[in-house]
Amino acid sequence: MEKKFKLIIFGFLVLSLVPNFVMTSPAFATTATGDDSIEPAALPSVVSNIPVNCVVDSGLDVVAMDTSKGGTWGDHQILGQDLIDNGFTVRTTSAESGDIPSCVVKLFIPNIAGGSCFGSDYSATAVNRVVDFATNSGGVFINHENSGCDNYVNPISSALGVTDLNTIGSPNPNILLEGTNFLDGNPVNLWNGVDEWFLIGYTELASSVETVATFGAFPAGNSALEALDVGDGCVLVTTDSNWSTDAFIGNNDNRQFALNGFLHLNACIADVAVGGSDVSISTTSLLLAGVQSISMWMIPVVIAGIGIGIFVIKRRN
Repeated sequence: MEKKFKLIIFGFLVLSLVPNFVMTSPAFATTATGDDSIEPAALPSVVSNIPVNCVVDSGLDVVAMDTSKGGTWGDHQILGQDLIDNGFTVRTTSAESGDIPSCVVKLFIPNIAGGSCFGSDYSATAVNRVVDFATNSGGVFINHENSGCDNYVNPISSALGVTDLNTIGSPNPNILLEGTNFLDGNPVNLWNGVDEWFLIGYTELASSVETVATFGAFPAGNSALEALDVGDGCVLVTTDSNWSTDAFIGNNDNRQFALNGFLHLNACIADVAVGGSDVSISTTSLLLAGVQSISMWMIPVVIAGIGIGIFVIKRRN
């Protein structure tokens, strides 16, 4: 009888190692590797503000900056060139002037113009146009701002399901870290080559099931980044408009992260098209993390129970 109980204990000890093995095996790695990173262009050239023309742009991977409130690629020359060098076509459009052209694949709403905040809220008509674009297989990348700047993109984000807490974030500036603030490896394309994300003059978003970065140790604290699918499209919302501009995109891993955001939107749209969803791309890693966490406290309890059982049986014999 004693021999059988020893075998049972041995079996439980082996099982206790399984979650650790799974979580550290290459197939279920949750952090990006250097080999996955995408090398941005070294030096940008002049990126022009060319309006979308679907006669010539049809079939291309068009990223259109919304210029309704004065934003131009002039603030985002480095990002614009990185997009071009990685196969995107950079254009402009205006949600206030008309529907988002059908050949646009991704819409960029920077919330900054000439180094200053946007000057007025988006109209209800423009909001409806952006929402219609997003829900019909579009990708939308939105930058927010702190309450001292007013957040003129709020009507759009709210309509898409993201809540801005309208704060002035602290500390300022702030650097969010891989392994601390990010939902590592999820979404898959977002964190490749990104260890640090620099923010300055930012707001905070309400945390939700779509949160993929927080200001506390993930998932604690308010949200710094929301990644969600809306209808047949995908949306990425950040808490700051400065980080992707030429003035700050060179800080930490901002440049890689900015490029990754558009790559992520492509992957998300493709995933949603076949019945998937944005953040569910890597939920296996979250499930395994939960199993590992449970096993860490359950297995000692079970082993202790078996030990007590052996002791009682010996006393009876």
